[in-house]
Amino acid sequence: MTFIIIFIWTLAAFAQECRGQITVTQSPSITAEQPGGTVNIKCKTSRDVRRLNNGDEELPPPKNLNFLWETPFRLSLTWEKPEDLDSDCKVNYIVHVYKSQNCSYKGDPNKKSYRVSHLSHKVNVANKNGLCISVSTNPENCGDRGHSRLTTIILPPPGN
Repeated sequence: MTFIIIFIWTLAAFAQECRGQITVTQSPSITAEQPGGTVNIKCKTSRDVRRLNNGDEELPPPKNLNFLWETPFRLSLTWEKPEDLDSDCKVNYIVHVYKSQNCSYKGDPNKKSYRVSHLSHKVNVANKNGLCISVSTNPENCGDRGHSRLTTIILPPPGN
C-alpha cells in the first residue's frame, strides 16, 4: 500500500513539472491490496503526450495548412501556430515540397526543404506531376522537445 501511495505522489509531482501542465488522472482514485497482491492502476493524461525515440516530447504540429496558386508557378502556403505551445518555447517551421504526390521518399532529389520563422511561405514550383507539401514545427529553444509530426497536403496535377 505504501508503494502505491508513493507511486501516485510521484505521478502527481511529474505531471506538475511537465511543460504545458499535463494532468494525470488515476482510475480508481483509491485502491487497497494486501502485501504481495496485484494492483491494476489506469492513468489518463489531459492531452496527448508523444515521446520521440530518444525520450523527448514531440512538439504539436502546425494547424490548417492551406495553399493558394498566385500564378501558375508561384504557390503561397499558410498555416496556423500549433496549439499547446508553451509561451517560452521558440520554434521555426520546416516546409518540404515534393515534386510528386509521394511524400514518403526521403532521398527524393526533387524535394526542396525550407526553414522559416513565420506562418507562411511562397514557393516557385511547377505542378506537372502533382505536389506533396508538408510542414513541421521545429524547436529553436524548447528544452528537450523534438520536432512535430508533419502536416501534409497533396495537390494533384492540373486536369485531375
